[in-house]
Amino acid sequence: MSPKQPVIRFFYDVVSPYSFVAFTLLRRLRSQWGFDLVLEPVFLGFVLSNPTVNTPPPAFNKQKLRHMGQDLARVTAMHKFTMNLPKVFPANTLKAQRMLFGVKTHADAKTLEETTANLYKAYWEQGQDMNSLEVLAAALPAGCDKERLLNSMNEDAVKKGLVTQCEEAVKKGMFGTPTMFVTRGDGQEQMFFGSDRMDHLAYFLGKELPPVQAAKL
Repeated sequence: MSPKQPVIRFFYDVVSPYSFVAFTLLRRLRSQWGFDLVLEPVFLGFVLSNPTVNTPPPAFNKQKLRHMGQDLARVTAMHKFTMNLPKVFPANTLKAQRMLFGVKTHADAKTLEETTANLYKAYWEQGQDMNSLEVLAAALPAGCDKERLLNSMNEDAVKKGLVTQCEEAVKKGMFGTPTMFVTRGDGQEQMFFGSDRMDHLAYFLGKELPPVQAAKL
């Protein structure tokens, strides 16, 4: 019997720039490496305020924020995609993450992935307001029940489900985003944190990363 395809459970909040980086890279690597990408929306505010974690957001550290601008410029140049630090950062993404959890609850995986990609673009490329219902509605792809999915953020089951999702992920070891719980075909699972652990992920899965073109000096 051939081994099962690896599964990567990707825990993310669209407010996290490095979640955007990891999401972009994982989508590129998926067809080459052959894994199932399972998106797991969380609200970073719930995670960081959990007593087990109890960590202030990195954006409130001025030194880290200054470094982040330079670091993200380098990362996006290396991997050739667009990213701009929004004027409002960090944004309150509770509505967005509740909507994403509602999409995960009521729609299929493709709709969730497209909505996630559209929200990342809206915030990290265009700097749009993550509290705007118009922005959130526009992120929902054509062909889905936009009204139902947008309003799902107000459902008690979705609100409680998002809280539970965060609590259970913290119990498994999550302390921030992006976090990936990766299960190989042989059943072994490991946790990876951050967008800069793709080489570790490649090692764990027995894969190779594509080369990165050197910067022009």
